Amino acid sequence: MYKINKKALMFEPVLVLFVIITLSASLYNILISSGATADLGASSLRIIELDKETKSQLELIEQASLYQIYNSIIKLAENSGFNEAQLKEKCLLWDDFKLKEKCHLNKEKIRKNLKIYLQNSFNEYSKLQGLGLYNVEIKEENNKLFFTFNSPNIVFKKENVEFTINHKFTKEIEYDLNIFTDLYLKANKNFPDCEEAKQEIKINNLICKGETLILNFEYQQDKFYLGEKEKSLKYPIQPIIKFRTSRILVQN
Repeated sequence: MYKINKKALMFEPVLVLFVIITLSASLYNILISSGATADLGASSLRIIELDKETKSQLELIEQASLYQIYNSIIKLAENSGFNEAQLKEKCLLWDDFKLKEKCHLNKEKIRKNLKIYLQNSFNEYSKLQGLGLYNVEIKEENNKLFFTFNSPNIVFKKENVEFTINHKFTKEIEYDLNIFTDLYLKANKNFPDCEEAKQEIKINNLICKGETLILNFEYQQDKFYLGEKEKSLKYPIQPIIKFRTSRILVQN
């Protein structure tokens, strides 16, 4: 007859229980690991999507900056080189010596006024796109203007993913701001041909038309390129510089 080992009988259930607990723990770890992998994969996908959206949005606003530059030059020319604050101070004539300190123009002021127009209009557009404010700096070199746009700490978000970017870029155009100062200096020395004319006359690119007390001028500038000529759009409209001076010879 065989003898039953009581210790062996007790050991087998314990072993089975140990195996069940071990397998349950392993299965739990596998399930938890799969969930983490799924979350990681979803986050990676959102990072890739946000990166593409960010690049696309920044490329779009960089392209739009060229149109903002062009429109700011147009606005500067239409307002005789004055900014909006100067216009509110009634800076209307280029030879108004009563308001000379407020209305006097020079190269530095004209460049500053262009910066004011551009920075204001560009930031209005930037806010519409959900981006931050940009600072604009303008430099001149060899009849070219270089516009540097800079906005630190722009935040891009997509669900639980977030980017913070320092966006800085530069645009270049062929344009000479000296035309404003050249015309301004001539205007303060008067235009005798326009003074004596009784109707609109044209002298080179300059058109003048006299009123009783005022001479109105329009200077038609050449077309200019935004960026490199072979890669950029040449606008069909020339920015026209408009300005006025007092008329010395009052017509009867």
